Amino acid sequence: MLTCVAVMAAFLALPSPETPFDRLRALEMPAIQPGDYFRVADPSELECRLRRSFLLMDGDGDGFISGPEIPRARRVWIDPEGKIIREVSPTFWSDDKDADGDGRVDWPEMRDALMPGLLAAAS
Repeated sequence: MLTCVAVMAAFLALPSPETPFDRLRALEMPAIQPGDYFRVADPSELECRLRRSFLLMDGDGDGFISGPEIPRARRVWIDPEGKIIREVSPTFWSDDKDADGDGRVDWPEMRDALMPGLLAAAS
């Protein structure tokens, strides 16, 4: 398997893959359970996996997750005792990560929003 830097360079040098399957293949996404994908102790590998996820979500390859690319699932947050804390809107995903309020999420915003939690969960 190629290193993270080599995979990213190869992916960014290609024309934008047409389908999500082509994007997965171009990013060399490993075939593991989604819940296990971010369970790695090495911070550089964790950032690499998050970057791959960003590139996969950026369907038009413009460097932003915006419009129809933004995950639209409703979520319910549940505390350890099973109590529902809140239901968030379908735009919560981008609202939470869009630090500059431009309606789209770029790589630094996604990294800054998610890496601290992923690092804490991995340790």
